Amino acid sequence: MIHTFSDKSILIKIKSTELVGIQVWKGNRFIDNDHVNKIKLAIGHRIESLDSTIFRVVKYKDGTIEQKYLVDGQHRQLVIKNYFEETTLFPTNFDVLVHEKTVDSEAEAIEYFNAINNVKPQQDNDPKILANKYILALEKHFVKLIRPEGKGTKRPFLSNDVLRRELETNASMLKQSNEFVKRFIERVDAWNKKKIKDYELSLIERKEDSVLESCIDKKFVLAFDPKLPWIKECLIF
Repeated sequence: MIHTFSDKSILIKIKSTELVGIQVWKGNRFIDNDHVNKIKLAIGHRIESLDSTIFRVVKYKDGTIEQKYLVDGQHRQLVIKNYFEETTLFPTNFDVLVHEKTVDSEAEAIEYFNAINNVKPQQDNDPKILANKYILALEKHFVKLIRPEGKGTKRPFLSNDVLRRELETNASMLKQSNEFVKRFIERVDAWNKKKIKDYELSLIERKEDSVLESCIDKKFVLAFDPKLPWIKECLIF
């Protein structure tokens, strides 16, 4: 560790081989191969010149398990990864600087990503960026009920990895408008409340269902059906 910042994030030095092993955050944009090629042309054979740029990583805590994700620098990381794949004789394992920030939720990771990338979601058509906007709104509405994927994320809690996957599946229905997102959240809230009542009635007829009982107890049934049908239903209006 080199430095601790005022927000408790840290600046660390790691080997480039360690950097390429860090998974790219799922909320990042799709890789732009033209941008990757421009970086390669700019640095030529001087791969170690990438040591002068800072990579940014978020760290999720899930009990005793920690997961790290690269939120800034994915194109440079891919250049380095390609270098190690293509260089079989004595590759240069140089040092890189990483700004590492611990976050408690996907919403916090999204806000951090937006801040460091100056992202304006309403002007970005990338499906991943659009999905970020909906995840952020859902996490703020259903506080502490949507969690990072991990050992501790079981129903009634909703995994934000599953949520992201279903939102991206329905990306053609996502809109940039803040008003549309607001109305979507209102419809999801109404869907959740209605389903709670429906499921409460169904419990009388069905056998003991501990998962459903937990969902009803939390007043949150969005994760009960793993296919998350409410996403598509609430996007149609």
